[in-house]
Amino acid sequence: MAAPYQVKFCEALQVYYQAKFWFYVHLEKDRPEFWKIPLGDHCEILEGSKNIRFFGYFNSSVFKKLNAFNPDIIIMGGFFIPMHLMVLLWAKINHKKVIFYTETLELNRFSIHPFLFQIKRALRQFTLLFFRPMDRLFAMGPNVVNQFIELYKYPASKVRLTRYPQDIDMHLKHEKRSKNASDNLTILFPGRLEDAYNPLFAIDVFLELNQLYPGVRMRMNAHGSLRKQCEDFIQTKGLQNAIHFIDGIDNWNDLHLIYKNADILFIPAKNSNGPNTLIEGMASGMGVVISDQILNVSEYLSHQVNGYIEPLEIHAMKKALANYINNPALIDLHGVISKKNVQERSASGTAQLYNQYISELFIAK
Repeated sequence: MAAPYQVKFCEALQVYYQAKFWFYVHLEKDRPEFWKIPLGDHCEILEGSKNIRFFGYFNSSVFKKLNAFNPDIIIMGGFFIPMHLMVLLWAKINHKKVIFYTETLELNRFSIHPFLFQIKRALRQFTLLFFRPMDRLFAMGPNVVNQFIELYKYPASKVRLTRYPQDIDMHLKHEKRSKNASDNLTILFPGRLEDAYNPLFAIDVFLELNQLYPGVRMRMNAHGSLRKQCEDFIQTKGLQNAIHFIDGIDNWNDLHLIYKNADILFIPAKNSNGPNTLIEGMASGMGVVISDQILNVSEYLSHQVNGYIEPLEIHAMKKALANYINNPALIDLHGVISKKNVQERSASGTAQLYNQYISELFIAK
């Protein structure tokens, strides 16, 4: 998908390379319409792409386009897609360098039967053998680095810890909140209204918090399959004047204002590899409360240093949020640290990191 931050990342890479980004689709159906931004001169959608069940995306025109463009380096996201294996074979036949990037591939052992877990893990290990000719693996988190080296036995010399680019230039320009104890703060729940992001639990936490601090408000992402359940829950608990959905966004470039107009970022996710919304909120200088089920945050977020990392317990989450309400100066104290920690994750900062790692492939041995 032509995610806006990827489109902007392609532009940032032009400083170093004649880069082109090809996407199977412009917008996936679970994303809001404002995610569809102009593609510029260097990105394009592969017309005629098909998402085939049990096979993934396929587009027969890719090889014609590869022959015409004749790239030196191919970067792909996503294993277990036969199309990507075919591109890897094309690249090796034509003496091109290939990089794959990925989040964690490990299964949740608690979500399936132990025997089935072992079978699926073995199948993944077998399938990944076909991708071993790649030249580099860009791992999106420390746990992914360890997974590929220790579990999948990839050579450590081929694995690099990298990151997704973030469109945070405007967020980084946000000023300090400068709130005091008499101000009513605004909590932002930025995750989609899906079970993984735990919106019903977030409302439960806010219910208890609101009883102690009736002036506090919470704003929630408006998109997701649990929207109706959340609306009903809010109505049942009488919170309709305290919790509001963020409707009416029609421009990606205005999205940063959602963060600017809130004070505390609240992400009680059940599982996540590190959501973009966390980086965006930190770049804005917000207070941060997240669950300990969010991975890959240790590089930029530390408990009680620039935010709170709590277990999925109502009392623990409520206490962390209350810390900011009782001491609003903590928001700016944590925010200054957070801005410094994530500023390198901008599109231009990430392009610089990728250039460093890509250049390694062409250094004479």
